[in-house]
This record gives sequence, C-alpha cells and structure tokens, in this order.
Amino acid sequence: MAKECIDQKYHPLTRYRTIREISKPSTAQCNLEHYTLFLLSYLPDEESLQKITRSEFVAIHDTHWGIESFHRAIKQVCGICRFMVRDSQAIKTHIFCSLQAFVRLEKMRSENIISHWYELQRNLFTLVLRDYIVENLTNNCVAYYT
Repeated sequence: MAKECIDQKYHPLTRYRTIREISKPSTAQCNLEHYTLFLLSYLPDEESLQKITRSEFVAIHDTHWGIESFHRAIKQVCGICRFMVRDSQAIKTHIFCSLQAFVRLEKMRSENIISHWYELQRNLFTLVLRDYIVENLTNNCVAYYT
C-alpha cells in the first residue's frame, strides 16, 4: 500500500498528494520498521477555489496570519522551544508557563499597556544595555581621571 501511494499522484481517499517518502531517523526511540512516513501537501479542489469570494479569502488569510503570528510570538517571546528538561512533567510545566506568559502578554496588549508582544522584551534589553553603558562609563571615567 505504501509504495502504491508514492506511485500515484493523489492518495486515493483524500486530496492529499504525496511529495516524497521520508526515511527512518537514525535517532528514533521506537521501532519504526513497520511504519512508512510521508511528507504530504494539500491540493485544494479547483472548483471550490473559483467559488471563494474576496471577502472570504481575506477572512481566511487574516485567520491564517493570526495563527502564524501566535506561533512566532510564542516561540520567540515566550520561549516555548527553549526548555532544557527531559522529564515529561517538566516539559508540560514549561509549555503551560509559556502559554500563560503569552496570555498575559495578549491581555496587556488588549488593555493597551503594550502596543505589541515584543515591546517588553525590547524595553528590557534597552534598560539592561543602558545600565551596562552607564556603569562602564562611570568606571572608565573614574579610572581615567584618577
């Protein structure tokens, strides 16, 4: 069945098209010998695409862009990908804390405390950088004049 799906243009039961077969990763922690992994892409029905109005397209695009923005923010600002733990409970705790941080950022944004998700991160960096420069300027000036 797996080889037959690769040879066909479309999977017989869906509108998904097989792009290529994915090889078994060398670091797999389970037995994947009985499984075949596929990289799939969705091909929409041409007739359905012709029936979509501009307003429907804009609504779909805006929803899609909101999801993409959420993923980018939760990765870059909330650090959901940066955990250094192996225990499943610790991973769940980290994910929960990242989601909670995002909810708090979104609440601050909706209350107009911040204008965008990156503002707190930028302001924190600016304050740390300012303190570092002031501290080193003071130390260097004292050393220069003594």
